Formats: sequence, C-alpha cells, structure tokens
Amino acid sequence: MRLLQGRWGTPYTTVAGNCGTLSLSVFNAHYGWLQWMAEITSSLGPFVVASYGGSVDNSSGGFAAVGRSYGPGLTSDWLDIFPIYTGAGYVVGQINWAQDTLWWGGTCYSVAVVGSGTYVTSY
Repeated sequence: MRLLQGRWGTPYTTVAGNCGTLSLSVFNAHYGWLQWMAEITSSLGPFVVASYGGSVDNSSGGFAAVGRSYGPGLTSDWLDIFPIYTGAGYVVGQINWAQDTLWWGGTCYSVAVVGSGTYVTSY
C-alpha cells in the first residue's frame, strides 16, 4: 500500500495488482459528513462491470458497510464519489475487496485492502 497525492490534492491509498489499481480517499465534508472517493482502474483494457465492498468506522461510535457497483458500461477508470453521514469523530474508510469483469471476459480481483482516515467535524 502506498500513500499518494490524489488528483484533487487529497492524499489517498492505492494498491496495484496485475490488472490495475484500487484506491481510496476519505475526507471531511463537514457537519458530520464524510466524502468517499474510490477508484478502480484497469491496465488490461476496459471493463464492463465492477464492484467493491468495505466499511466506514467512526471512533466516536458507529459503523456502516459500504458496497457499490458500476455497469453495465465500458471504462478503464471508474471514479466513485459520494457523501456518507458518519457523525463527528475520526473516521476510517476501508475497501476489503474489489473485482471487475474485462470486456473480453477476464476477471480481475483486488490484491489487498485499502484504507484512508480523516477527522469529520460537526461544523
């Protein structure tokens, strides 16, 4: 796992496998909201469907599962951004698994867990 500089200037974690990359960044969106930004890329050509599963865990209490999917479509880079209400506190986001199906029928799986954390404010 590496900590890299994201495309919007926020740090994110990423893991690279033989099919592409899996990345996650979470950051404070204020008023108890967390901004989640996950990305799946393919180095073996476009994929038609993709999905991942993970969680958010607030140190002040609270846990929620996160599961998302893409498709059908055709892309080599799926950027999934959405808000999650977590309440205030230090929040850790984690993607435990991911997979995609390539346009030619091959399947790629994530090689490791990715995680990212931030402090979410109540104001």
